[in-house]
Amino acid sequence: MKIDWKHLFNWNIDVVGGPATVYGRDGRIAGYKVIVKYTHHGSNTLFFDVNAEHFYTMYNGPEDAAKQTYKSYVDQMNRQKARVAARQK
Repeated sequence: MKIDWKHLFNWNIDVVGGPATVYGRDGRIAGYKVIVKYTHHGSNTLFFDVNAEHFYTMYNGPEDAAKQTYKSYVDQMNRQKARVAARQK
């Protein structure tokens, strides 16, 4: 197996999907998900469960946690793009 050393530590973000509501089989809201797609490493799905009580200590609930996580990934993506643009000047 050949390791791609050039892209091994390159975790640049391509797309961040906004917080989407996930419904359970009974039609109730089960949680929220944020999908982050990386350039060389595929995608990562972050799930924020409605029944997880630890979201209420730091955030105002799982929806707020999903929104703040989405915002932080978008900010990180914009910083990466600005860094690449500054290098090309």
